[in-house]
Amino acid sequence: MIKSISSSGNKNWGANYAMAATRISAQFKLPILMQFELSGTMADIQKFIDKIEG
Repeated sequence: MIKSISSSGNKNWGANYAMAATRISAQFKLPILMQFELSGTMADIQKFIDKIEG
């Protein structure tokens, strides 16, 4: 029933930024909806809501 993956991360981690989404996406052949920094900005939150509702 999972349709997409989203993950937060810290860009200080470099190549490991939001790696959970990358790994889950590859393992289960699911699209990544979003990857965002830490808790995300208000713009990130709205973008996420728009994508989920859209």
